[in-house]
Amino acid sequence: MFHPLPLVSVVLMALTASPAKPTENPPLSVRLPLGVADAKNNIGYVPNDKDGVDAIDLTNGETLWQTKEATRPLFVLEKSLVVWTQAKDKPHEIQVLLLDTTAKGKKVLQSDAIVLPDWVGFGGNGHSFTAQAEAKSGEIVVTWQARAWYAGGAAPSPQMLKNSNKNAAGAARINVETGKVETVDGAKMEGAISKLPEGLQKLKSHQYWTGSEWKTTPLIVGDVVASLEIEGSKDQQKAILKLFDLASGKEKEPAKLLEGKALWPQASLDGRHLLIHQGLVKEQLPDGDFAFWIFELETGKQVGKVPFEQTAGGVAVCGDHALFLVAQPKTAPKTLGKQGRWLKAINLITGKTDWEHTVESDVNLPPVP
Repeated sequence: MFHPLPLVSVVLMALTASPAKPTENPPLSVRLPLGVADAKNNIGYVPNDKDGVDAIDLTNGETLWQTKEATRPLFVLEKSLVVWTQAKDKPHEIQVLLLDTTAKGKKVLQSDAIVLPDWVGFGGNGHSFTAQAEAKSGEIVVTWQARAWYAGGAAPSPQMLKNSNKNAAGAARINVETGKVETVDGAKMEGAISKLPEGLQKLKSHQYWTGSEWKTTPLIVGDVVASLEIEGSKDQQKAILKLFDLASGKEKEPAKLLEGKALWPQASLDGRHLLIHQGLVKEQLPDGDFAFWIFELETGKQVGKVPFEQTAGGVAVCGDHALFLVAQPKTAPKTLGKQGRWLKAINLITGKTDWEHTVESDVNLPPVP
């Protein structure tokens, strides 16, 4: 969930440096809790608690540089960070910026506005907004999703619920040389979405958590389609990862992941890993088993086991670390105020916390009367 940040006044400027132009096969950008990382998992970009963005060294959590642009990181190119921000004085519009990562986040491009439905909000009670981006054919393609729901204090009438519940999604292409925006309709987006081979069209996975929702769609990693199965009863279960070739749909040798009780799976934000823990209190488990087991989705290979962490969002696996978004305990959950959050990097080999980095606070708003 994105919460409004104080906006800085911005003016559309001519390029003072040439942004990195996306190629057909750009470096992979890795999703992090609240942010993104470069393809080598060396540098992460996350919103900080000063209404800006931190570039951090992912090996030790140290800040390399900061920008005061009130933005949300979307994607990393070779020498540019793609971010979005709310348009100045336009509550239902966003713009995409390119920041030069070799010049401490200097703004080199600001796009035209992407216009959203007039009910869209960017956080707080009853609204959520998320956006993602990728490079395609020399452009940046931004996809977004927005939700609204009833968040009042009184019991709503059926009509109030109906009027409050809204969902919308959209996409836009950004020209990185001019900043021009082209809205993309659903028909045009169909060709850009990776499709499963015909034999796997109806394939479903056991449900898994993403950090924001439960899903049952199979996961595509490289040339492999992965689908989770959990067998047995709650008291004794077995997690099996079924693997298929993406091109042919042919089934590969399945991978046995874990046996345990009340298995609870979560897909990582980087899209390449599956975390599983046993959904029981610590006292009901053997020493050391109140934990996450972490597996590669492409092979089913276990890459780590780390202590269970109650996360405030998604989890990413970067290099030798699992990165968790952790929130400070809520002492008064229904009072107006901010709740501190930080990234916690847990070593996949040792299971110990190597570093923590403070990020943007969560806003805790009271219910609408």
